[in-house]
Amino acid sequence: MTDLIEKRVATLVGLAKRYGDANIQFGNTSAVKLSFFLQRLYSTRLGYRFTLYTYGPFDAAVGGAIGYARSRGILDVRYDDSTSGYDITPALPSSNLGALDPDEEAAIDNVVEAFSSFKTRELELFSTICFVYEELGCKRSQRDEIASRIHTLKPHFSDLCIRSGFDWLSKQQLLSLIDKRVTKIA
Repeated sequence: MTDLIEKRVATLVGLAKRYGDANIQFGNTSAVKLSFFLQRLYSTRLGYRFTLYTYGPFDAAVGGAIGYARSRGILDVRYDDSTSGYDITPALPSSNLGALDPDEEAAIDNVVEAFSSFKTRELELFSTICFVYEELGCKRSQRDEIASRIHTLKPHFSDLCIRSGFDWLSKQQLLSLIDKRVTKIA
């Protein structure tokens, strides 16, 4: 297993374990969105190349990492008829993986703390806001422009809903994390 694949798998196991410990279903959509947040908000180097897709930022490589971990007996992936979604859980104790440093473990804790109470629809909205915010140059003064752009892309979200999501991300200091990462790159 390459270092990058090992890190991706260890991250997914960490997320699945924390969701499981909190008795929250962790499925494919959550895996993609939380991986996006780890990479874009907390600068966790997972090597994903997210693009904006129907349900927000997406990279098929997240599903590839889940499939790889499943084939190796590291993650269990089961379909849950009651929720019409998948439930991903660790098949092995995460301590057996050891691919994450303390900062990466802290990033996982922060992402789970910030987003685990939200449904996939809300994760779609928050991740899309972060994606478009960064794409438009990280200017909070462009809140209305960002909301308008997202509403054009995703008309099922009202302007009020998008603005509320933007305001929540700002209040939680999560957009500031994008600002810091982009400033470091520039």
